[in-house]
Amino acid sequence: MCFEHQVDFNYVEEQHLWEDARVDADGLHLAGMHYAVVLFEQEPDARARAALAPLEQSGGVLRYDPATPERELIEGIDRRTARDVRVTPPTPGLRVRHVVKDARQWLIVFNEVRTPAEFTLEWAALGAGDALRVNPATSDRRPLPPDRRLSLAGHEITVIAMEP
Repeated sequence: MCFEHQVDFNYVEEQHLWEDARVDADGLHLAGMHYAVVLFEQEPDARARAALAPLEQSGGVLRYDPATPERELIEGIDRRTARDVRVTPPTPGLRVRHVVKDARQWLIVFNEVRTPAEFTLEWAALGAGDALRVNPATSDRRPLPPDRRLSLAGHEITVIAMEP
């Protein structure tokens, strides 16, 4: 569900919540990362519930239930986070990962379905420097189009690299 709305996320093993994470009303802090929202698919261990109490009280713990409309969960995530990547029109087959390494920002964009995808990329980091579109299969690099309109064939991947 998160991937289909281009919401980047990580899976966190439950024991980290009570062993080595710091949890407060602002979120989960673990290994240099900050997660404003924790989403559970099933009820967590009692130790995890206790560790997450401050975040739960501030509305940062969400529970997935197949009966809950996706839009409701996405809106719950959006209320707590400033999503930095959006695509127009909605493109459910598109997967997006945002990585920062060595002060360079990378956006990995993958069309997970067979059908080609055309979309406009909205990325908060754009405009802060020069962005390149990189084809990981050929190492071909070219500037990101000024209109940020991209096309991906079925099962195609592209990488957007933003200079610091």
